[in-house]
Amino acid sequence: MLRPKYFQKNIVAFVTLALVIFYITVPTLAQRTNRKNSESSGSEQAKQQQAERERQQKAEQARQQAERERQQKAEQAKQQQAERERQQKAEQARQRAERERQQQAERERQQKAEQARQRAERERQQQAERERQQQAERERQQKAEQARQQAQRERQQQAERERQQQAERERQQKAEQARQQAERERQQKAEQARQQAERERHQRAEQARQQAEQEKQQQQSERINRKQLTISPNDRDLELRTNDEMSRRVNRNLPPLSNNTKIVVVDNSAHTASPIYRYEPSRPSHLIYRDRPYATDTYRSEHTYVDYSSRICTKKITPNYRFILDYNRGPRHMLRYFYPYYHRKYMFVSLSGYWPFNYRFIRYYWYGYHPYYWCGYYPVAREVVGSSYNYYTYNYYYDDNPVSYQPTSTLEAQYYDNIYPQLVEEPADVTLADIYFEEAVRAFEEGNYGLAIEKFVKAMELTPDDMILPFAYSQALLAAQRYTEAAEVLRSALAKISSDKEGVFYPRGLYPKDEVLLAQLDMLTEKAELYKFDTDLQLLLGYQLLGLGQLDMPAWIW
Repeated sequence: MLRPKYFQKNIVAFVTLALVIFYITVPTLAQRTNRKNSESSGSEQAKQQQAERERQQKAEQARQQAERERQQKAEQAKQQQAERERQQKAEQARQRAERERQQQAERERQQKAEQARQRAERERQQQAERERQQQAERERQQKAEQARQQAQRERQQQAERERQQQAERERQQKAEQARQQAERERQQKAEQARQQAERERHQRAEQARQQAEQEKQQQQSERINRKQLTISPNDRDLELRTNDEMSRRVNRNLPPLSNNTKIVVVDNSAHTASPIYRYEPSRPSHLIYRDRPYATDTYRSEHTYVDYSSRICTKKITPNYRFILDYNRGPRHMLRYFYPYYHRKYMFVSLSGYWPFNYRFIRYYWYGYHPYYWCGYYPVAREVVGSSYNYYTYNYYYDDNPVSYQPTSTLEAQYYDNIYPQLVEEPADVTLADIYFEEAVRAFEEGNYGLAIEKFVKAMELTPDDMILPFAYSQALLAAQRYTEAAEVLRSALAKISSDKEGVFYPRGLYPKDEVLLAQLDMLTEKAELYKFDTDLQLLLGYQLLGLGQLDMPAWIW
């Protein structure tokens, strides 16, 4: 059952809600009524408005249709105008292209005409030039023919003079040979007489020495017999020591030998006749040189030479000091630069005169070369006053007047122009190959050919492109009597060079004396004669004889 107070509150709420709903509903109903009334009255107006709008739409459509037709006509007129303009422009372009084509054709015609004219002009000029050249050629041929005839006459005259000079030289050579032959025979007879007297003297001296030795031994035996009763066993041992032990005692008390000391072994058998070798080094009749014993020894910083007045002179030099040496072979001259500061002795002979001037190895500045001929181990250069320049030479052949030395013909400036392409620069620094080469040369001079071979091999391994080293290596093998290996090395060395350009190099300066070389050559000759079928021995013998200048070789060598 509801309480009265609660009920009163709910009624008020219900009344308020009803009032709100009324106020909301009543205006809405009024609006709906008004809308219905207005719709009934405005339907007629709407119809009218609809009819008006349709009329306006039709009018607008008609206007738009007319506008479109007008625009289409205007567009068609515009297109027709544009087509006419395009046709006019095309016609103009065609006319312009036609004019340009005509102008181009005219220009081409004119160019062809101009080219034809120029070609005709050039042909005319070429024809004129050919005629001028033909005329010049005829004149040149005439001059050349005249010059040839003149040169032919001069050559004939020169040949006649040379023939006369050759005949005179042959006559002089025959006279000189006869004189030398007579001198050699006289010397041989005198030498034989001296050797015979020497042998007899040595025989008498040897007999006297043996007799004195026998008497001395008898006296010593008598003294020993007399003293046997008084000599103690220790003294007897001391007395009976051998000669070798006493020699060792004496040698222990001697001072040590220096590096420059030469040990000489004396052999009594050497007092017999001096050996006669089968071959002797050949020297051209026009070549006369003077070796270092002719002059005093000088220091490395001094250059010894003979001036044009036959005076021995010395000059202080620096490492870059050089002078020009002249080697002549008939009418030809070979000029080369020489650095005396580095020079020790001459080692090689270039039989064709060639030398690789691009080699700056210092070993070839220490041990130089002679072109064409051997001029000695330590030759003394002779100063020559030339017509243009002063130079030096080793050849004293023309030294008839000791006061004024002049060759038959002095060198002109044109010879000096040929030396500049062969300019030899200062040597490079010392390398290990240079040291091995120097050690090999020293070992060879001392007769230690095995050590020389080892050093040459090491030097060749460091410089495999050196074309000169194999010749020295082959010579060391020959000195050691290893002929097969020497021939193989020589063949490989000759295969690397051109005989008509580079030529052959012969290491004659390896030997301290010519006698050692000639003794080895005799041994090789005996072998080659015994084994004539051995091509290695024939090759080695031919190479040695060629290096010594012995060109008249036996037929079986080749």
